[in-house]
Amino acid sequence: MNTIENVTLAMLGRGKYVMNLVFKVTKTITGGKLWVTLNKCKTTSVGDCEYVLTYHLEYCSMLSAKGPWSGFLEASRPRFKCPMKPGNYMIRNASLDASQIMNIGSVAPARWWDDYHWRVKFELIDKKQSLGCGIITMSYQRIRLN
Repeated sequence: MNTIENVTLAMLGRGKYVMNLVFKVTKTITGGKLWVTLNKCKTTSVGDCEYVLTYHLEYCSMLSAKGPWSGFLEASRPRFKCPMKPGNYMIRNASLDASQIMNIGSVAPARWWDDYHWRVKFELIDKKQSLGCGIITMSYQRIRLN
C-alpha cells in the first residue's frame, strides 16, 4: 500500500508556508485520477461541514499542466512522472499557490474563503483502486505583507 509519511508544515515568513513529506510508492502507478473534494466548515468540527464541490484531474496530464499544485510537484525528488515507479518520493519545501485556489470565481468570491475552515479530501484512484488519500483542514487569514 502506498503511504504518505513524515508530514510537516513550516512557516517561512508572513504568508509563506511550505510542506515536507515522503510519498512511498509500492507499485507502479500508470495513470488514474486525482479526486479532490472540498467542504466548508463553520468550525473545526467534522460534523459542521457543508459539501462545496468535487473536482478531478487526470494524474498524468496534471504533471505537465500549470496550476496551484505546480510548486508542490516541482519540489519532489525524484520528480513525479508517468508512469510513477515504486520508491520513496521526497517532497521538500513544497507550496501551493493559494492565490490561484482562492480565485476559483465559479466557486466563490475571494473574500468568502476567509469566513470558513476548509476540509479538503484528496484521493488518487487507478483502475478502481485507491493508491493513496488524505485530508487537509485549513483556514485562510488575510495579512498585510507590506
